[in-house]
Amino acid sequence: MSLSQPLLKQDAMLRLALEQLSDWTVSVETVSSIFLLPHRGAHRVYRVGITTEQGRRDVAIRMPSRSNQPGEITRLGQPFEREIANHVIASQHQLAPQLFWTDPEHEIAVMEYATAGPAVNLEELVECLQRIHDLTLEGNRLSLATILDDYRRAASTRGDCKVTTLDPELPPLQNAFAALAEQPEAGCHHDLNSANLLRQGHRPSVIDWEYAAPGDVYFDTAAASAGNPSIDGTALITAVLGEKTDLRLWQIARLVYRAVEINWLAAMGEVVAPREAQMVLTALEAV
Repeated sequence: MSLSQPLLKQDAMLRLALEQLSDWTVSVETVSSIFLLPHRGAHRVYRVGITTEQGRRDVAIRMPSRSNQPGEITRLGQPFEREIANHVIASQHQLAPQLFWTDPEHEIAVMEYATAGPAVNLEELVECLQRIHDLTLEGNRLSLATILDDYRRAASTRGDCKVTTLDPELPPLQNAFAALAEQPEAGCHHDLNSANLLRQGHRPSVIDWEYAAPGDVYFDTAAASAGNPSIDGTALITAVLGEKTDLRLWQIARLVYRAVEINWLAAMGEVVAPREAQMVLTALEAV
């Protein structure tokens, strides 16, 4: 543990997780190594080597990147308890790493360690999406208008007049939301980008279920397509839905996802050209 002392001194939440070893559902004899993994957006993640009765293994300890300082962006996804409930459902279907311990108060999760890469191919992504869409997830249907507005309000708290956001009350967006809302509900991850697609052995393993909820297949697939740009989007949606694919709804879903992305970037303080937001609205009006 001596190699990990600097990390333990710097991170109170890491210390908290390791102080609760006796509560983990995996029996830990010793902790041999701790490494902070490269930046993962809204979270920081440690790879921790442990020794159990069955031998050595790695676990991941995930916690929020934010430190709850004034002016910092707070959680924008589903409540932590719902994220964990849906993660457990996915884990029971071998779609997510097994959870060993959680702390809802501090939003800490200890789980099986899954490795990055190689990137999923079209067939693997299609299978992953279809299996997720068959899940019965907890919570109400995800409101795209609410997500868009949450990001817009988060951006406004920064007081940066340079950021561009899209108002979910605009008619082109309202019409798009209505069109997608007519689709049947399915279990959706809503953030199936390449960083959230890891591997356990030879099978894909999905993490970060904070936006998981019932939703529509078109938007969920649009999010996956944007997050895996090496895979052809039209081939993806056609493989997911087959002959019943409606390419007009696919175009709407991709434009709505881009609107969400624009507001997310604004919430993170990044500048998006106003013409890009206008292009989304113009394209929606033309669909």
